[in-house]
Amino acid sequence: MNWEMQHELVSIASYMQGQLPDEKPAYTLLDCFRPTGLRRTSICMMYIWFSCGIGYYGLFFATAPLVDNLAINVFINGLLELVPCLISLIVVPQYGRKQPMVIWSFLGGFSCILSCLVRGSEPSMDAGRTALIIIGRMALSGSFCCFLIWTAELYPTVLRGNGIGVCMFALRLGGVLAPQLLSLAFVTFQEFPIILMGIIALGGVVAAYPLAETMNMNLPDTVAEAENFGSKPVRDTRRQRRLPHHGSISTLDGGSVRMSQISQGTGT
Repeated sequence: MNWEMQHELVSIASYMQGQLPDEKPAYTLLDCFRPTGLRRTSICMMYIWFSCGIGYYGLFFATAPLVDNLAINVFINGLLELVPCLISLIVVPQYGRKQPMVIWSFLGGFSCILSCLVRGSEPSMDAGRTALIIIGRMALSGSFCCFLIWTAELYPTVLRGNGIGVCMFALRLGGVLAPQLLSLAFVTFQEFPIILMGIIALGGVVAAYPLAETMNMNLPDTVAEAENFGSKPVRDTRRQRRLPHHGSISTLDGGSVRMSQISQGTGT
């Protein structure tokens, strides 16, 4: 290969490199906290996931066995948790993500606090306390079914995987801290961990307040669209503009001119 062919190949390679589109920016986990809107979304969602994790696993460890057989006990608990998941499957498409999640979280926190008010060593009292704890755990399972979809829709397409990863970290952190929270009963009083779990779960209701509902809305694709999400409708740039009716064409300034006006101006 002589120098002329090498020169031609270098020229072609340089030209083709200039024609290639610019590389997309690489987003990291820190980008979930840099813009103001995404920072608010990340902090609120991380707390919601954390409250669900620490409440669910804490109540799971605090629940007394329903029957003596371990296999049957696990089967009954799994069957009970299937109920809120089926309810959320029906409710979420009808009423959105935010409202059902708030109701589930409130029910879970309220059940935890109410179970601590049931005192007594009678079998009926123990059964009532266990029933309230199971209701609280079921409610947190229903809440998870709602905010899992809600979180994915709040983050833009370019950060959706990172956002889910950040929130999943908060959920697992709550699961790790749940047994440690139960150990506080040895240094305070027996009902303190359950009361604290209820307060944390009710805090998830407050954390959901500044976040926008995503049902029937154009989901954000970019960080800029995510910043304005909820404050004004997200414009769907992928749709083509409809042509004006009655034989008119659009102008550069956004107006329209009728074909009859053009024909009059040209004298035809």
